[in-house]
Amino acid sequence: MKKLIKSIVLILIMVPASYGVSNINASDYEDFNSMWDRQEVIPNQQYEETINALEEKKNEKAEKEKKKKLKKFKGSSLHKELDATLEDLPDQTLKDPELEEQIIQFPVDFVIDNKIVEKGYYRVISEKKKDGAYLNFYQAHDLKAKIKVRETDDDFGEKDIMFVRLLPYKDGIMKLIYGSIEMNCYSYMRYIEPKGEFTPQ
Repeated sequence: MKKLIKSIVLILIMVPASYGVSNINASDYEDFNSMWDRQEVIPNQQYEETINALEEKKNEKAEKEKKKKLKKFKGSSLHKELDATLEDLPDQTLKDPELEEQIIQFPVDFVIDNKIVEKGYYRVISEKKKDGAYLNFYQAHDLKAKIKVRETDDDFGEKDIMFVRLLPYKDGIMKLIYGSIEMNCYSYMRYIEPKGEFTPQ
């Protein structure tokens, strides 16, 4: 019985296949060798223009998606120049040369070039010249003093890149250390011992 069923199934499969083979019309394939004759020849320039146009469209779509994502995560600003979705944001890097300045407090009067400079707060700005390195001491916009320093690779054990500090050295002399992105340096400075006794208030 199983053999009979298999035989019937096999016959049913074979009949449509043989029918399809016998009904092939050879005239449909007479022009097989000349089938490319009617194709339009596209010049290289036209092909490249088409490809470039497709690429441009693809890039525009990607750009739109990018802006959509930026707006979703960052939002847009009321101030156009600060809008996070803009590609051409204005350069917000601070270019003020006084970024290299640092503030120090001198607790005592000190001496530079045999001139007494009063104690107080000073902005310290480094400067390199042909004859060496200098530190300039400013109060507001007035240059109050200038001292020649020795450059070094020593960071004096400081954790920060930018620092300026006074260290005790010996009686009447203190050591000034300075560090910035531009240079590390030091100098010895004379100071004037304060007169009188300290009386607590």
